[in-house]
Amino acid sequence: MIADKTRAADKARWTALLVGIQLAALPFYPRVPLIVALLCLVFTLWAAAAIRGNAKPPGRKQRAALLALVLLTTLLSYGTVFGRDAGCGFLVLLVFLKLFETRTKRDMYVLVYLQYFIVAGVFFHTQSPWVALYVFAMTVYLTSLLVLLNDHSRALDLRRRLALSGRMMLQSLPLMLILFVLFPRVPGPLWSLPEDAATATTGLDDTMSPGSISSLIISDAVAFRVRFADITPAHAELYWRGPVLDVYNGKTWSAHPSTAVAMPDLSPAADAAGRVRYTVTLEPHQRDWLFALDYPIRVRGARHRVTREARLLNHQKVTGVTQYSVTSDRAAVDRSLNPLERARNLALPPAINPRATALARQWREQAADNDRRVTRLALRYFNRQAFEYTLSPPLLPGAHAMDDFLFQTRSGFCEHYASAFVYLMRAAGIPARVVTGYQGGEENPLDDYTIVRQSSAHAWAELWYDDAGWTRVDPTAAVSPDRVNIGIQNA
Repeated sequence: MIADKTRAADKARWTALLVGIQLAALPFYPRVPLIVALLCLVFTLWAAAAIRGNAKPPGRKQRAALLALVLLTTLLSYGTVFGRDAGCGFLVLLVFLKLFETRTKRDMYVLVYLQYFIVAGVFFHTQSPWVALYVFAMTVYLTSLLVLLNDHSRALDLRRRLALSGRMMLQSLPLMLILFVLFPRVPGPLWSLPEDAATATTGLDDTMSPGSISSLIISDAVAFRVRFADITPAHAELYWRGPVLDVYNGKTWSAHPSTAVAMPDLSPAADAAGRVRYTVTLEPHQRDWLFALDYPIRVRGARHRVTREARLLNHQKVTGVTQYSVTSDRAAVDRSLNPLERARNLALPPAINPRATALARQWREQAADNDRRVTRLALRYFNRQAFEYTLSPPLLPGAHAMDDFLFQTRSGFCEHYASAFVYLMRAAGIPARVVTGYQGGEENPLDDYTIVRQSSAHAWAELWYDDAGWTRVDPTAAVSPDRVNIGIQNA
């Protein structure tokens, strides 16, 4: 910071710069790890005390130590300094360090320009209209800082500086519109970040709502490649297990966090007849999950763990091409269901979808205590009623989305059928959950491997039977058998 003899005269400038940094970084605080937010708070309090003259700014050696601390914090929090989240968090921390070493007016200009970069980084996360208004307001404020730095006579107060900055922004609006209309369009973004580039095509998330999977069908991007050690299983047997979702809030399915830290209770078959050995080459998708067939009993080539729902997780996010070998036992049984999990996999939001609930209870009365018969009645309902398998289903904006889907629109994609089926099973008293991942694969006869593309993203159901454990049921197959037997493109 500037010398003590001029600090009092320029206190307003330093305060305005510090406020600008905080306002620019404000949208990132809910997204950054707690340790990063706490470090920003410490830097803010230190800078505020230095501006008031109650503390000394850090010296050269202290700044070097703080830089090492910032770098270490970023690496421990994100595992990298590259990518959207890590890059934005790292930039915010570095701007605080730049504030500490600012001496001249040129340094102040650089500090303001860095704040413009921070504000632009908000668009990496969302492009909502409210965010656009916030960025516009921040641009006005940051431009007023440039006005303040050039106001040598100190004739303009804050209100007049903001008014001048606003007029400048409005005057530039026609030029912006002309450039927006006439500037050549290019496919894809003008910049590319490792995390953004991957998540834009991967699509699968740890939540699922109507439309979240069907949007992937237009993507031919490769999710992963598989080379089987022995005979390639039939297309209908290739269910590549990903996130398992067991919490429903009336619109969205999500995963309960407790299941990610416990071990499954897998019972492999006595013989190896149902085992499949294969090697997966997974493209980066910026998540920590790995894909495998049911159920992975042996994994090599990746630091992994298996969750309570037999999900295969990597020790960190998959940011590069990752290869691992798996032995899956198709005849294995997952017999893990404690009372808390049973209650969670039966839970439904109250006071919604009365018609769907009544239909499920009707099936329960018909089937008595036979859970498999309830399942057959539900699948027959999907098969015999006028349901349509489509990529462009009507929206379901109402509070009773399941009722609207089951009794009115009857048009949907795999996430609609999996969601409705699990809802009906829970209403009938059968523990059920949604599983997302990929189904099928495209064989490459020239090199003897299978390609699984983003367009093969799929969702299905798992039901708990007391005598068999968790059992896969795919309601989409009751509506469109070709989707499972020959693939989405052919279907």
